[in-house]
Amino acid sequence: AGKLGDFLRDGLDPATQRLVELNDTLGQLRGTVDALAEFSQARENVEQLTQALSQASKIAEAVAALPEQLREIIEHQTEAGNSHGDPAARGSLLPWRRGR
Repeated sequence: AGKLGDFLRDGLDPATQRLVELNDTLGQLRGTVDALAEFSQARENVEQLTQALSQASKIAEAVAALPEQLREIIEHQTEAGNSHGDPAARGSLLPWRRGR
């Protein structure tokens, strides 16, 4: 019984303590790995957001260019009407606006 007590006290108890410490360390490492995985996902989200903002910027530029493009189209139509002798199109954009 004395040898069993010595073994439990001197052999098993320190081994159990070390296993508890190892378990705690592994738990902390798992937390670190989880935090790194979340950080990695956040980076992917930032890249997706950057791409979406870039596309939104291109769309905004295209929308901003529409009035100029429409003006050019109307002027071209007016000039084409003038060169073909169309009296309704000659001189201004008023005939175009009357039809609206």
